[in-house]
Amino acid sequence: MMEVQANVKELPAGDRRVQDLIRGSQRRARFYRYFYAVVFNQKSDIRGSVLLSASSTKELDRLGEQLLAQPDSVCGAKAPHCTAFPQNSTVSLQIAILVNGLPRTIAWGSSVASVAPRPKHLALLRLYAGRLTPVEMIASDPNALRLSLFPGDQLTFDE
Repeated sequence: MMEVQANVKELPAGDRRVQDLIRGSQRRARFYRYFYAVVFNQKSDIRGSVLLSASSTKELDRLGEQLLAQPDSVCGAKAPHCTAFPQNSTVSLQIAILVNGLPRTIAWGSSVASVAPRPKHLALLRLYAGRLTPVEMIASDPNALRLSLFPGDQLTFDE
C-alpha cells in the first residue's frame, strides 16, 4: 500500500503536488522499487529519482533492468509503471510499523536496531501469506538486530 504525503506548505509556481505526479495505476501496484538518482540524459547530466511499480517481482526486475539500460523507454511520457520526480525535489520513502503497540513511521530500509538498539526481550510479527507470523529472533544477537523492517511489521521489545 502506498501513501503519499507532501510536507511543503506552498509550492513554487508551476510545480505539481507529489500526489499529482504518481498515477492511479501506480498506486494500485503491489510491488515498488525506488531509484535515488537515474541519469536520463548523458549529455546534460539530467538526474532524477524514480519510483517503479509492478504487479510482480519478476515484472519489477525486468522494468528495473530496462530502466538502467534505457531510462526513457520505461519512464517516457505517460509511462504506467514509472514516476520520475523533478530534479529539484527530494523524495523520502517511509513505512508504517507498530512499535510496542503504537503506530510509528520510519525510513525505508531501517533495521530493528534503529528502533530497538539494546533490547532485553524482542518479538517481531511480519505479514506472511496473509497472516501475521512470528519471526524468531534472539535479542542479544547483533546480527538479528540488523534485520530490515517491512511495512506492517509489529515490533515489541523491552530495554
